[in-house]
Amino acid sequence: MSHRPTILTASVLLSLLALTGCGGGSGDPTQPDPGAGDPADDGSGSAVYEFTREPPGMLTSLTVAIPDDLREAAGPDAEGLLVNSVTLTPHELDGVKHCAVNVAIEWADGALELANKPATSQADADAEIEKWTNSFLDYFDVETTEEWIELAERAQGGDAQAGQTIAEGMEAADQSHPYAANATRELREQGLAFEPRLFIEKMQELIAADANKPVDEAAEESEEANVAREGLGIRSSVYPLADLNESAPETGLYLAPDFASGINVGSCAANPTDDDATETFTFRTSQDGEGADFAEFDYTVLSDGSITVVEAEVEDYERDINGDWIAK
Repeated sequence: MSHRPTILTASVLLSLLALTGCGGGSGDPTQPDPGAGDPADDGSGSAVYEFTREPPGMLTSLTVAIPDDLREAAGPDAEGLLVNSVTLTPHELDGVKHCAVNVAIEWADGALELANKPATSQADADAEIEKWTNSFLDYFDVETTEEWIELAERAQGGDAQAGQTIAEGMEAADQSHPYAANATRELREQGLAFEPRLFIEKMQELIAADANKPVDEAAEESEEANVAREGLGIRSSVYPLADLNESAPETGLYLAPDFASGINVGSCAANPTDDDATETFTFRTSQDGEGADFAEFDYTVLSDGSITVVEAEVEDYERDINGDWIAK
C-alpha cells in the first residue's frame, strides 16, 4: 500500500512516542488528540484499532474493526461490508524461516454466501461474448447478428449499397477487431468461401474460447481461494487449514472449513515498519454482485510474535480536524 496516500503510519506513532515519552496529547486544544479514540495498548499487549487514530504499536493481540461512526458517515458506500472485524494473534511455527499469525474473522450476516463465488462466472463470459459481437456489428450499423447476415446476403445478391457497407465494415474489422480478422483468416485457410452465417459462427466460437478460459480456471479454484479473494482481498496463495505444515509451511493464508479462522504465514519483519515483510487485509463490500475495497491495513510480525499495523487507509473517507469522517 505504500504507493497510495495513507492516513496512518506506524512510523509516525513511534516518533510520537519517542517525543512524548508515551505521554498524553499534543497540548494544543485545537488539534485532535492522537492518543484518543481507539482503545490503545493498556499494557496487556492487546488493542482494538478502528482506523480513526494512530495505530497502538507492537501488540500480541490486534483486532481491526470498522467503527460505527465510519459506517454512518459512509452511508450506502458501507452497505454490504463483508467483514466486521479481524483479530490477529501470534502463531508459533517450527523454525525461524517464517512468521505467522492466527486469524479470527467476524463475518457480517450472510457475507460468506456473497464472498464464496468464483472470480469469473458464465455470466461474465456471456457478457464478454456479447461485447465483442456488438463491437463487430457497430462497423455495419446493425444491432443483431441476424441483421448483419441479412445485410451480407443482400450484398452477395448484388445490392450495391449493402455491398459497400459490408466491404467497408469488413475492411475496418479486419484491421481492429481481432476475432473478426482471425475468423476471416481461419475460414480462408480452410478453403471455405465467405458465407455470412458460417463467418458469424466462427467469430463467436473464437470469442467464446477466450471468454470461457477464465471461467474454467475459476471453476478449479478452491472455496478457500474464492472467500479470501472476494471477502478479504487476498490474491496470494490460499490453502485449507489442514494443509499447513508447521515445520515447512508455504507462505499464504490457511483457512478453516468454516472460514471464520485460519493462519497466515509470511516473512518475519526485521523491524516493526519493515516494508519488505508486510501483509495486507482488506475490508470489502459486495453490492449487486459487485465487490469493492472499502478499507485495508498492512501489518508486520516480528520473530517474537509482536504485531504492528504499518499503514491503514479507508478508500474514500478521511477524518477532518475534529476527528469526524468526511469524504475525500
